[in-house]
Amino acid sequence: MKGRMILSLLTLSLVLSGCNGNANDQYRVQDEDYYTNQNPNFIDLTENRPDIGDDQDKFVETIEEFTDYRPGSVFVSGANAYVTVHTTESLSEEEKQKEEKKLHKTLRKAMPRYHIRVTIHDND
Repeated sequence: MKGRMILSLLTLSLVLSGCNGNANDQYRVQDEDYYTNQNPNFIDLTENRPDIGDDQDKFVETIEEFTDYRPGSVFVSGANAYVTVHTTESLSEEEKQKEEKKLHKTLRKAMPRYHIRVTIHDND
């Protein structure tokens, strides 16, 4: 009886260890050259699928079209967007905060999915 139990346990351990193999290889995702901004459940497989760069371009287009500012750097990290704009005017701290709030509202309408942080550099 003991011998049969040991044989059963040995067989079971061999079967289970054989199943472990390289099971994770089938779930390995290939790295892409860019980050997509899509829902992972509904991936667009066409050549011109939207990505983070398209969102950055949308921020720049919005700044150029709806403001008098010159677009600076735009960084997107997850759900956060950091947008910098430049102006040749000299702004007080109060004016700068007011203009940043106004620009934030404009950008929020264009790209509502992001938490946007706006910075205005004056005298540029």
